[in-house]
Amino acid sequence: MIIEDASDEEMSCEFANISKRRIKGMPANITIKAKDYEKCGPRIKIQNNHNDKMESASMFEMSVPDGEISGASAGLTSEDIEFFRSFVRKNEQVLTEYWNNGRCLFIEEVIDALIPG
Repeated sequence: MIIEDASDEEMSCEFANISKRRIKGMPANITIKAKDYEKCGPRIKIQNNHNDKMESASMFEMSVPDGEISGASAGLTSEDIEFFRSFVRKNEQVLTEYWNNGRCLFIEEVIDALIPG
């Protein structure tokens, strides 16, 4: 798990990388984000392969709570995608709370509150 600050011309946000080993049954690593100057709504980033190592360049986005995909998810199966759609639905409240107030929350408590897909 890594917490970093990222910035570019339009956004600066805090994000947490979560290993697939941390959440039972999760098929790929994910990143959850806290908004700062984001123009879009809550979402998670999902690694598009099953590698154990976090590969930030190999990720696509899924919106919370509707599970809409943006980016290439070709390295994952339809069952993997359904896991993540279920995951964002089940965790809408936690992910939205982190999106809105992530800078004020303890990431360990956020991760412990997540329900597997």
